Amino acid sequence: RPQAARQSLRRSLRSVLRHRPALAGLCLGLLVSAANELVGIIFGAWMEGAFGLQVAALGAASAVIGLAELGGEGLVAGLVDRMGKRRALALGIGLNASASLALPLLGRSLPGALVGLFLLYITFEFTLVSSIPLMTQILPGARATLMASNIAALSAGRAVGALLGPLLFSAGLLANGAVAALFDVLALGALWYVGRVE
Repeated sequence: RPQAARQSLRRSLRSVLRHRPALAGLCLGLLVSAANELVGIIFGAWMEGAFGLQVAALGAASAVIGLAELGGEGLVAGLVDRMGKRRALALGIGLNASASLALPLLGRSLPGALVGLFLLYITFEFTLVSSIPLMTQILPGARATLMASNIAALSAGRAVGALLGPLLFSAGLLANGAVAALFDVLALGALWYVGRVE
């Protein structure tokens, strides 16, 4: 709905920071973004080490990721309005956690690794795009400020994942997948909190 009264950026930001469902939504975005980056930051090194892939072959893997992202956006367009925002988002997060845990198992062969990456990225993209309608409704009076804060939270999540990903990878891909799944479970908790408080 259009808001009749406009408020300053400072007041809008204060509204976001004092609104618990908004903070939970921002945590959700940070966590799913960090979970994805934990694998995204190391997948090139992992595929090169595990399968001896060079730059051209890694480009083909990136094409698989691009198709997965496009597919995730198409799924959102077809499913979210029918399923409902929270249910679709919970499904995406749960499937992304499963894909994170399955990647080390699927990654024992090159075709399996590509399938695993496809599943990881299509579920992440579905989750990310499904979160947008939810975030626009949490705090209508400061919608633009909350959405800008959400983009900042997503970027912060990528920074966290980029920092932790290589450290975890020293223990193997399973460590990255397990921590990514843990972040997704925490994101499900944040989603539950948003629904409960609202």
